[in-house]
Amino acid sequence: MADNIKGYEARLVSRSILLIEWEAREIFELMRMGIICKMDQHSVQLRDILMETLLYDSTIHDVLLQVLCIRAESLEELYLNRLLHPREIEWLQQAVYSALDLVGVALNYVTGGEYLKDYAGTSTLDQSLLLTKSMPVPFVIAATSLLGFHRYGSLQLAAARVLSSLCVIAQKTRPHSISIESYLLSAKQRKYLSSVLSHLLSEESASSNVELFSAVMDLVTVAAVYQPSFVEVMLFPQEGTAEPTNSMQNNGIIRLGTSTSVGYGMKLERTIYKGVDALWRYLQKCEINMKRQPYILSQILHFLRTLWQGGTEYLHILDKFDGRDMFWKYISSCISVFSSSEFIPLTMMSDEEVTTKAFQYQCQSSVLHIMAHDIFLRRHLVQFEKTLVKPDASASTTVVTNTDQATRGKDNKAIMLKHARPSCAEKILLEWSNSSTMHKILQSYASCLYDKELILHAKLLVLLLWV
Repeated sequence: MADNIKGYEARLVSRSILLIEWEAREIFELMRMGIICKMDQHSVQLRDILMETLLYDSTIHDVLLQVLCIRAESLEELYLNRLLHPREIEWLQQAVYSALDLVGVALNYVTGGEYLKDYAGTSTLDQSLLLTKSMPVPFVIAATSLLGFHRYGSLQLAAARVLSSLCVIAQKTRPHSISIESYLLSAKQRKYLSSVLSHLLSEESASSNVELFSAVMDLVTVAAVYQPSFVEVMLFPQEGTAEPTNSMQNNGIIRLGTSTSVGYGMKLERTIYKGVDALWRYLQKCEINMKRQPYILSQILHFLRTLWQGGTEYLHILDKFDGRDMFWKYISSCISVFSSSEFIPLTMMSDEEVTTKAFQYQCQSSVLHIMAHDIFLRRHLVQFEKTLVKPDASASTTVVTNTDQATRGKDNKAIMLKHARPSCAEKILLEWSNSSTMHKILQSYASCLYDKELILHAKLLVLLLWV
């Protein structure tokens, strides 16, 4: 089967280079521009026609899938083919990117854009992308492989955006929702994806390509809402297997290997293997990132906020964060340290300073939400533990015929009992209340009330009203 897929991809790539090149890329670009254009009424009509065609025309889907189902491995092998000119390989990469970008724009309209109100349900395009039998290589497999294609960063960016929209569509598919995680059948595919995500979420990746880091954070955040099992695959290696080291082969895609070198041309510690460990490094520098990179930190904290909103569904993931020493001290420093900073009126701040301040407030908002959710979650688990102290007599007579279901239920109970403890966030709030920290926090959020010039200006306006 694997040889057949490779042979199919080889024929497909050869055919794509001959047929696609600039013509297909320009067609995809024109369609994308027609969809996002908002000039006048005629542009809106053109957009509706293009969206209708793109969502329901199977002929267009056949052409798109021939391009979209090219994996990163196939693109990498082209660089070893001496019969191909580098320009031809570049044309193919640009065509794949244009197709991904076009599909990403269309899916974005479907999942939450202006086209949502006229969307009747799952379209033919959605079905084509999600059906495993539509092509020898499922689109989800091809898209996840492109996440690790280091030679062409735009492909990684487009693949992350398309997968984000596909997470929403797969969950809303009727009559039954589809799990994106189910497409990753082999342990090698899961380890590969986890390895790629750990590198894309590293500090090196964020510093070199902020836009790609942001797209990957959007992907894991959306997956946390709509595809919980997909989040586990992305952030954790498969349980029960040894963690492999990673190597970059041919400076292109990240492959599993025996070397400790990676595609970013540097040595990384094994602790960065998991995406959680990569995010942990940002949390360790919360105070520094609040000043220098509040945008990146706000996305990470928003992802954590989404996990805490999931409650008991993500208990084992939450334990990877709050189970570490200093976690609550790190994230609470976003509030306690910066609450004592001097208030500066907006009129005296530059546009860049206003933007930085806005992201800092977003960070603080996410931290407060995390603390609130954790308090209620721990109280719920403590209450659940108390109910198990006196089991119901009728429950003991219940016969469970499904062994897997019984084992899964015991595991869930064990996880919930393990986390049934007082909330560390509640202790921090009590410490703030017993000191002047809480007063400073409230004062920082109501800074306008303590601005003497603003108060004087308000009094003058009131006097004018009386006159």
